[in-house]
Amino acid sequence: MGWLGLGVLIWGGCDGGAPIDLNRPPVVRIRDLTLSAQQPATLRPAVSDPDGDVLAFAWSFLVVPPLSGVAIDDATAPEVTFLPDKLGDYLLELAVSDAEFTASVTVLVTVLSGADRPLARAGADQIVAVGASSSLDAGASQAASGEELAYFDWRLTAAPADSTVTFRSFDPTATFVADVEGEYRIELTVHDGSRQSASDEVVLDAKPEWIEPGDVRAGQLRPEQAYVVGLAAGDCQLGVAHWSDLDTVMGGMNACEGFPLVRLDHTGAVLYLQQGILRQLVCDDCPDWTEGTKLKGDLTANDLVLDTAPCDGTTFERPTDHLPGGDGSMLLRCGDEWRVRGTGQLVPDWPLSFDGGVALLSSRSLYDIDAGVATPIEGLPSANLTLARTAPGGFHTAIYDELWFVDASTAEAIVVGSYPPVPEHESLRRHRLDGMGSLIQYSYREDLGHYQISRRRLDGVTDVRVVIDDDTWLPSPSYFCSGP
Repeated sequence: MGWLGLGVLIWGGCDGGAPIDLNRPPVVRIRDLTLSAQQPATLRPAVSDPDGDVLAFAWSFLVVPPLSGVAIDDATAPEVTFLPDKLGDYLLELAVSDAEFTASVTVLVTVLSGADRPLARAGADQIVAVGASSSLDAGASQAASGEELAYFDWRLTAAPADSTVTFRSFDPTATFVADVEGEYRIELTVHDGSRQSASDEVVLDAKPEWIEPGDVRAGQLRPEQAYVVGLAAGDCQLGVAHWSDLDTVMGGMNACEGFPLVRLDHTGAVLYLQQGILRQLVCDDCPDWTEGTKLKGDLTANDLVLDTAPCDGTTFERPTDHLPGGDGSMLLRCGDEWRVRGTGQLVPDWPLSFDGGVALLSSRSLYDIDAGVATPIEGLPSANLTLARTAPGGFHTAIYDELWFVDASTAEAIVVGSYPPVPEHESLRRHRLDGMGSLIQYSYREDLGHYQISRRRLDGVTDVRVVIDDDTWLPSPSYFCSGP
């Protein structure tokens, strides 16, 4: 095989708006709360001020149940707790002021009795593979009384026109298999023995089990896929190949002046950063070029030079990394700081994935660009975040042997599924998430004495697609690139 596995890739992330000299109002968020009778209500808002101003808080009741005499002990505290004295709804307002601007939000506290309806929670929407098992979990559902639920009811309510699948389950967890590509809607209702919940819906977007990698030799890549960057000819000529077929290569980039940092944008275009210059690769001699044939002349001559302002070497240092967003926007690492391309707004931490409006940060938080606010993610296990990509409505992140979904609107995380474990004799070197939530990994098989690239799927299957056992590969990791 005429392809060497070399490359460098720095994982990226996301950020938010433009620097403004004038004072900006504080930002406050809070979620509604549902309680059983006799439970105290503790309200903990997420509050920040883009300018770091000292903030004042003021809580007040707007609506309370009839005959309620409820009160808050300290209505100026950042967090408050009160004991509801009647069943029903309590509507409160929180006003947060920086002395010049005031931001106000309302929060609804609902107090239920044991006779009230339970709550169904079907889980986050998922991207699934046709023919593969998908897991449904009602574990977040709850009875209004706090007791155990009596039974569960999953039912398929909508499917693609050419689907023949039927589905009904009465277990807390269920398995669904899509038979054709398209969207499936499944409703969940739960019962506590006396009353039934309202239904909650989960949407499963079924994709082909194998998303075609695109016409690589013609320079047409798919952002959902993962690709390998490495030497394709001579000592300096780089190319890009799909991880399952290293003999079909898109050329070429020049590594004589240092390995470029390669990423795909939301369209599948190859963007590479080298010596502070960001370019979009235009495939040289595509589709006739074959790997092993050294291209002559200036390999950057027909590539497009992209704007990296404000990281242009004058206002800030030239970019040392880049992270395309899901909508064509971009974050740039200007020296040691991440900033939004165009506006120059500073990103508060290292970004891992960016959908254009919200960024997933390595600090286990979501950063809202327009608001300039970072919100801690709730529900994730205690582990460093290193691997993430965008997903419908949020982000996927792989932690240990599990895939997690982080909701971009609520900053809540739930587990989507589990991967087959890495065998003891297999040493993992590099991995990357694809658009299906699978882990594409480069590893060394100590028992067989070779390197390999494989795919670990959520249905428990590991596909070994490429075995690297000849002298053309160096005994060092291969590096992947993929879309946002």
